[in-house]
Amino acid sequence: MANVVVGLNGFEVWGFVVEQEAGLRVRLTLDDWLKLNFGVGQRIPVRLPDRDNVLLFVTHVTESPPIVWITLARQVPGAAVRGARRTRAQARQESAAPCPSA
Repeated sequence: MANVVVGLNGFEVWGFVVEQEAGLRVRLTLDDWLKLNFGVGQRIPVRLPDRDNVLLFVTHVTESPPIVWITLARQVPGAAVRGARRTRAQARQESAAPCPSA
């Protein structure tokens, strides 16, 4: 496919979409990805041009500034969801927490 406006979890962003047998890969800018605030393991509504919403799972995210690749699939492999249900905001809170001194 090509660069299109993609609806991800209610937000519309420009992305490069590659359709795959099991789902999609979407390339976004890092700025757009940070605004979306969802993570691996979440099920989100995805809308492509001239199509209805489809619920897909976020199975993999590769950040390579200034872009991010998101892999979305109809089903989640069991290993992909183990402990990966944190949102970006939760990860930031954990990393900002003060470390106890020894």
